[in-house]
Amino acid sequence: MMDVGPHNLENRPAGEPQAAGTHAASADGPTAAGADPASRSAPAGGQRRHAPATRLLFLLVILTILLALGFVLPLFEERTALRDELVRLDDEIARAEALIAAAPELQAQLAGTEQELTRSGLLLAGDSAARAAAQLQTRIQTLADAAEVELRQLQVHPTPAREPGLPDILEPVEIEMELVADIQGLRQMLAGLETGRPLVFLRRLHIRARLERADPRTGNYSVMPELIVSMTVRGYHLLPAAASDTARQREEGVS
Repeated sequence: MMDVGPHNLENRPAGEPQAAGTHAASADGPTAAGADPASRSAPAGGQRRHAPATRLLFLLVILTILLALGFVLPLFEERTALRDELVRLDDEIARAEALIAAAPELQAQLAGTEQELTRSGLLLAGDSAARAAAQLQTRIQTLADAAEVELRQLQVHPTPAREPGLPDILEPVEIEMELVADIQGLRQMLAGLETGRPLVFLRRLHIRARLERADPRTGNYSVMPELIVSMTVRGYHLLPAAASDTARQREEGVS
């Protein structure tokens, strides 16, 4: 018995050509089943060819941006610094203009302060250091006579050092002295220097005590020791230029 099912044989006469429909179906079979491998690989190959170009373009854009930032940022920072400097200069100019505008008032206040200092008697008189030192020597001698103190030495320091922060209109005058006194006389001398006018400041004080024989025959010593004292005192006077300006303004006010 002949089995025709599995082999799918057709009953057609020998030598009869195959039907056109059947031939077309077998010819077009691969197209219907799926795309040709060559046609499927063509788009993938194009994408691979375009991918490096896209990456290169992206890198060029990034590089261009970085270069632009490298040039622009320094210029921007320089412009910002220049603007800040201009603002600072404007502030300084404004302050300078304010000082210039206030200069007459400040000069008047300074002149008034100098006049007040001169009238107060707190400063040594005289438009020179020599005259101020002479006034200070006279005051020391007067106090020594009142306290019954023996002055052994008076010496004027030619160029005493200025204290930090001392106003420019003031000049120091300094005298070093050596004296002999008892305790009561020294106390009176120091009180007169510290409380009187013009103002005098004690800069240095050194005291040595010496006992004297009250009675050479008995060899007894006096109860009150003799004090040998060396000290330095300082006063101040207006500088010559400031003093002359004050005197001139006083004369102008009187006239």
